[in-house]
Amino acid sequence: MRVLMWLLALAVILGSFTSTGVTGSMPTIRYIDYKVYDPVYLARDLGLFTKHGVNVVSVGENLSAVDELVAISGGAADMVTASIPALLNAKAAGLDVIGVADMQSVLPEQPLLEFYVREDSSIRTVADARGKTWAVNNFKAIFHYMALTALAKAGVPEDTVRFTRLFFTEQIVALEKGQVDIIGVPEPFASFVRNNYAGKFRRLTTVLDIAGPKQLVLYTTNSRVDKDAVQRFIAAIQEAVTWSYTHQDVARKIMAKWTGLNAKDILVVKFQPDMRVVVEDCVWWQELLRQRGDLQRELPTLPCSNAYNPK
Repeated sequence: MRVLMWLLALAVILGSFTSTGVTGSMPTIRYIDYKVYDPVYLARDLGLFTKHGVNVVSVGENLSAVDELVAISGGAADMVTASIPALLNAKAAGLDVIGVADMQSVLPEQPLLEFYVREDSSIRTVADARGKTWAVNNFKAIFHYMALTALAKAGVPEDTVRFTRLFFTEQIVALEKGQVDIIGVPEPFASFVRNNYAGKFRRLTTVLDIAGPKQLVLYTTNSRVDKDAVQRFIAAIQEAVTWSYTHQDVARKIMAKWTGLNAKDILVVKFQPDMRVVVEDCVWWQELLRQRGDLQRELPTLPCSNAYNPK
């Protein structure tokens, strides 16, 4: 209850910010960056936001899931990327948030999110994780929930594992130094690990192994942001993704510039057709949270919708 009241109070404070401004004749979307494989970076460099009549400006980066969603609900930003479990809990806490387009999905041919240990680690399977330190980028978000799900499937009590929060680049350094025992990284960091730590790190498991194909992260806005501006934003990233499939070398170079990785270490990621929300996967995540007792209250409607999708 204390967390819920804090979220609501902060949302009210942030609500004093003006939502969705206008630059010249174009609406402006204020976007919080997260340094992973994000088609927003492609759309920026290719001039696709301008082509589709929307100005997209960065108003921060790499915030925690809670801070991002509070910023969206309160009006300090217009669009963020949010994991579906974080989105569900934010909605249950009374925040004004809605996921409107695919940003990250595990597909049958694309594990996307991978867990690693050191090559010399005694951990051979998740069942060996008892007493170990497991790094995740955020608590009660994708990697954390997938780690907990993997532990449950392996019969390892979650309170026998110590979780610590580190950003993906920090996780890689911490594992190399032996400061943590298990890390979880998405693309493009997973490709970076495969290409640069062969013989040093070993893949333990993947989200595809743990949960199968699943939508994980959505572009997220609030109900007060101009729908036309959101549709223009989505149209631009749709075009950027389609372009990336046939211009992979250039796409890698653009992503390298924004993430700080080498272009050779970047895998061109695939997305759901037309970047659509998979509502069935939102239901799956809701049931997982409900079973764990992590859903703060039942939701009359899911905060996942294709109503903003221009296709």
